[in-house]
Amino acid sequence: MIIGRVNDEYEIEIAVPMEGPGGHLHYVQGILDTGFTGALTMPASMIAALGLTWFSQDTAQVANGAIDRFDCYNAVIIWDGMPKPITVQAVEMQPLVGMRLLIGRQMTAHFVKGGRVEVSTIP
Repeated sequence: MIIGRVNDEYEIEIAVPMEGPGGHLHYVQGILDTGFTGALTMPASMIAALGLTWFSQDTAQVANGAIDRFDCYNAVIIWDGMPKPITVQAVEMQPLVGMRLLIGRQMTAHFVKGGRVEVSTIP
């Protein structure tokens, strides 16, 4: 089970455990974005600090309707206690957790400041 919280702006925050250099675990604090169909975005400085490997560029339509180009990186997160390879898109803003990470999961959230969020596997 993944545990998160509702922040003061009523956004869902989830800490995503990610393998960094030397296999050390780092937590990427991201905001759940139901309009983002990918896995995770991170700014270039975080991607460099974690030593992620570049593998391609991709394009996507962003919230304002514009088509933007992104560098994509390979990463491994620990999701529900298991290693999971994902693609991270380089975006210069707060990390976003996308809907791809919620496939096969259910989520409950208590929408009050500091409310508990639980993401678990669908039984």
